[in-house]
Amino acid sequence: MAPPFDAGVQQAGAPAASGQVTRFDLLQVLRGLAALWVVLFHAWTLQSIRTLYAALPAPVREILFDDGRGGVAVFFVLSGFVIAHSLWGKQVDGRYAGTFAIRRSLRLDPAYWLSIPVAVAAAAAVAMVHREPLPLPTPGTVIGHLFYLQELLGLPQIQIVYWTLTYEVQFYILTLLGAWAWCRAQAGGPAVRRAAWLLPAAFILAAIASSLGDQHWVPRGIFLNFWFAFAAGALAYAAGWRRTGAVPAVALAVIAAIALWRAPQTQEVFNTPAMLTAIGLYGASRAGWLGAGGRQRWLIGLGAISYSLYLVHFPILVLSGSIVRRVFGDGVIADSGKVLAYLALCIGGAILFWLAIEAPTHRLAQRYGRGRARAPAAVPAE
Repeated sequence: MAPPFDAGVQQAGAPAASGQVTRFDLLQVLRGLAALWVVLFHAWTLQSIRTLYAALPAPVREILFDDGRGGVAVFFVLSGFVIAHSLWGKQVDGRYAGTFAIRRSLRLDPAYWLSIPVAVAAAAAVAMVHREPLPLPTPGTVIGHLFYLQELLGLPQIQIVYWTLTYEVQFYILTLLGAWAWCRAQAGGPAVRRAAWLLPAAFILAAIASSLGDQHWVPRGIFLNFWFAFAAGALAYAAGWRRTGAVPAVALAVIAAIALWRAPQTQEVFNTPAMLTAIGLYGASRAGWLGAGGRQRWLIGLGAISYSLYLVHFPILVLSGSIVRRVFGDGVIADSGKVLAYLALCIGGAILFWLAIEAPTHRLAQRYGRGRARAPAAVPAE
């Protein structure tokens, strides 16, 4: 899941060629649509819209429903782009790394942690209605989830969507450590500064190796399985937005070519949406289109709540499934009504969750970051 990103806030640091300040509204739009795509996929997997599914032309139903799990690939690419933007040009020392980590934690952890009891309660409620054993997770499973270790440790998933967060956190940690090592090396002697170029080289080579495999070419839960998608987003930022030269653009082209070539041989819908997103971000960056979508406030709003939507949509679908089926019945028109009802319930629930949990923690993260930035100099109270 892509990290929460304040697209409504002006983003400084435009490429030197343009000298502009932009708003990354396009990223918010993509995040919202990717989350909605995942919702449609899970609405289909619950098998309550089979008549509508069968009536649709094969390409339409495959793209709309079957391939919806590809929204995760879009999230990973957006994460690479956003984290590259967050760290680019920063003097990453211990203080900065700590601030960055705490702000990421404030943005991600509270919503994630509080979604766990929501998921457990939804599963327990359905089990009670059907007079089945309560599917309560063990304490070890809960602890593993709290620290994003469930994929690494092979623990049962409390909720089906949580697996992606294991990889997201690994991406953040590795990229932050790499930025810290780069800044340390730049403060050293000439030989150390030359050796520092091994870091971006390793970043790119690991991404190429990752693109050559499938999604389980190394043990499950290791970031390298999906590293090429995250790296493609970061390279799209470097080559497209920062315009740093030919190397990032060539690396992105190589990774995209390999991943798209490998796409038919992989079991998951991942490579194609990931690479199309990365290529699209590169092109949009070069063309100055990252602000596109800003007038579509509903799409920006959908992007703002996309993390909440991702976290709570499955419990909402589980809880509402039998009720919606009874209300609408069967048939193409009825199934269309079910889809609209599912979307309304999931988006409504996500808005409430965002207002109660995400919005306050986002404000806290922003205040913390501003406070740390002002710490070196005394600022009069307003």
